[in-house]
Amino acid sequence: MLPIKLDDEIEFNPERARTKMLFDSPAFRAVLFCLEENQGVPRHVSPAEVVMFVYKGSGTFIIGESELSLREGEMITSRPNEPHGFRSEGERMVILALIINP
Repeated sequence: MLPIKLDDEIEFNPERARTKMLFDSPAFRAVLFCLEENQGVPRHVSPAEVVMFVYKGSGTFIIGESELSLREGEMITSRPNEPHGFRSEGERMVILALIINP
């Protein structure tokens, strides 16, 4: 696999958050989420552990019952079956999510 330059993979959709699978294996997935201002991914659960890294912008992350503001260069994790979601706030946001399969 060739190196992936994240800046070249960023694409926004004015209708909804855009997702792009960068890598997929039995062990983990790498997914790029590109959100216009005020777009989001609703709270949901997954059997996997999820690491979310804010590559560009800022927004609100829902982990369990907590809401936290994160900005570029920060990351957060959710444990398996822990509710999580996010939304951009006032600007575009790009998130690199690593989904670690159980």
